Amino acid sequence: MIFSHKFYRKAGWLTCFSIFFLILLGGIVRASGSGMGCPDWPKCFGQFIPPTDVSQLPENYKEVFTQKRLKKIERYTHLLHQLGLHEKAEAIAQDPYIRKEEPFSARTTWIEYINRLFGAITGLLSLATFVSSFQFFRKKTATFVLTTLGLLAVIFNGWMGSVVVATNLLTGTITIHYLAAFLALGLFMWGITKALSLPEKQQSHKSKRIIYALFIIVLIQTITGTWSREIADGLIKNNAIYNANYHLNIEEMGIIFIIHRYLSIIVLALTVWVYKLNESIKIKNFSTLLMFIIASQIIAGSINIWYILPPVAQTYHIFAGGIILGIFMYLCIQFLKSPTQNIDV
Repeated sequence: MIFSHKFYRKAGWLTCFSIFFLILLGGIVRASGSGMGCPDWPKCFGQFIPPTDVSQLPENYKEVFTQKRLKKIERYTHLLHQLGLHEKAEAIAQDPYIRKEEPFSARTTWIEYINRLFGAITGLLSLATFVSSFQFFRKKTATFVLTTLGLLAVIFNGWMGSVVVATNLLTGTITIHYLAAFLALGLFMWGITKALSLPEKQQSHKSKRIIYALFIIVLIQTITGTWSREIADGLIKNNAIYNANYHLNIEEMGIIFIIHRYLSIIVLALTVWVYKLNESIKIKNFSTLLMFIIASQIIAGSINIWYILPPVAQTYHIFAGGIILGIFMYLCIQFLKSPTQNIDV
């Protein structure tokens, strides 16, 4: 049964939904400040089921887990030295914030723990999909290769999760962790699409070019968005997040934030163009949904600027960003599969 096409499709789509939900759950972890809710990995406070109260931990728990993390950092910086990234390795080793242990909070601990549980479920589903993909090894090699790469991306993302915890949310690691999840999602979706042999509606050259361009722009917006959030974390640590009017210190956020801020307008305008350009009901429905989500995300982003990242607006902004990138990724894969019309419309 595991080597039937039906099992592969079901396991594959369950994997995709699991990864996508994990991405959205990661947004909640990020917005709630729960990234260090568990100071170790893969366990949480050295337990498979974390504590619910600080009284369940030893008095010196901060020192214990700091020492464990420092050992992981030593291995990580050693790897960076081997890769020739000496300056980065030294900067991490000398970062005093890495040695700061967050106080126990049942709320942040269990939010992070639930995130990890879904990560484990995603890993098992990815493995089942990979094993099932062996049926395509000869006849549909692309499906097998893409599924294998998807599994490797999930494994890499799990390792990146341990790096994020070990380095106490080091700038850059969260962005890589976030994007690696989307890479895994895209590879599995592409593999499933390759396994299907359904007829696809023809798309014009112009439609395809716009969708591909939109995907690249949304990807850039996602990268600049996650990077901007990490810059904001740095400003919060240094008490520099506010300007003189107690609004977001946009000048200190830098050019990356400016790019992220105005790309959303371009994405919205191009999505409207896609809606007008296509006659496909499926594409029009996706475009309508995207226009609504993009507009609401812009509103949430404005609230984040004016009220300095309130949890609800921040969570929705990250949540909507994940949905937008996921939809454009799906459309891109579908357009790659569909035949091209010779005449643009």
